[in-house]
Amino acid sequence: IKIFESKLRQLSMSDDTSLISDFELSICTKKDNNKSIVWSIRLMDLTGNPDEYCFQILAHDITLLKEFEAGISEILSTLPIGILSIGRKAQITGLYSPFVEHLLDTKDLKEQSIYDVLFDRCESSMSANEIAGAKQIESSIGDDDFWFDSAKSIFPKEVKLMCGNSEGYDHRWIGLSYHAIVQEGKIEKVLFVMED
Repeated sequence: IKIFESKLRQLSMSDDTSLISDFELSICTKKDNNKSIVWSIRLMDLTGNPDEYCFQILAHDITLLKEFEAGISEILSTLPIGILSIGRKAQITGLYSPFVEHLLDTKDLKEQSIYDVLFDRCESSMSANEIAGAKQIESSIGDDDFWFDSAKSIFPKEVKLMCGNSEGYDHRWIGLSYHAIVQEGKIEKVLFVMED
């Protein structure tokens, strides 16, 4: 209850009725099952009286999504393939497969730039076209998905990463493929698939 009171208080202090407060909070059902719920609270101006408040509260059960996410994480942890996605500012977002850390010889990749952890480290062995193509990846985010297939034809397909891996080599060749994650016709993220 205190969480809801806090969210309602924050919204009622704002003059902006378009603000929405989203947060995740689990609930326990009568069958002692935990349900993961995303709550959305919005202040609505229905009364015209500044001393009276009306709120819209929506609850979205994401329990199955969480279970699916856990299953995907389990699968990703066993595959010898690197999968990650980048969003705006070329930052690595959300979950990524553990094999990515092995391939890139780097830990804690979330919110790091793909350029810092991959392309900048490969630049000395990349052609001018490959460097230009790598720079185009970030600019495709936010574009219409229609253009992605032609744009990805200039993205690097293989890079030579300088690293000190346990096999005694000073580099690793990484094969790359790219897939658009689209929302409402616009590219929201770019999914990278990496192979050794």
